[in-house]
Amino acid sequence: DQGEHQFRYALYPHAGDWRQADSYRRGMEFNLPLHPVVVKSPSGGNLPPESALLTTDADHVVLSVFKAVRDIETRPRFAVRVHEVEGRAGEISIRFPFAVARAWRANLMEDLQEELTHEGNIVRVPVTPLQLTTVVVQPSFGQASGE
Repeated sequence: DQGEHQFRYALYPHAGDWRQADSYRRGMEFNLPLHPVVVKSPSGGNLPPESALLTTDADHVVLSVFKAVRDIETRPRFAVRVHEVEGRAGEISIRFPFAVARAWRANLMEDLQEELTHEGNIVRVPVTPLQLTTVVVQPSFGQASGE
């Protein structure tokens, strides 16, 4: 290509291997930085100093998608996609901001496959090394979030 090109790069010195250094996470932080925005609240309410929409107990997975599922049913459902990044199989927990009525492992088209174990707002999800895993949840609105 001709003309002027611009790019950004970062060097991240560290001890140990890339897994011990969380290199994938540092790369994502560099490539996808958070852009905070100050919003004036019309109600004057208070928010906690820290909060999360979704959390997981595993440091070797990346939450990459959280979206509404489009299907013909009237019940709302949400899809979550996680990516295992260190080559480790296992079971992880995903904590939602609402109680979960049902949860399924799904394919990339969000077709339901197998039902998953859940309790309150926590879903247990088996992950495969270096693979994407899609989870579909049906909220149980009107129930406590389990926290």
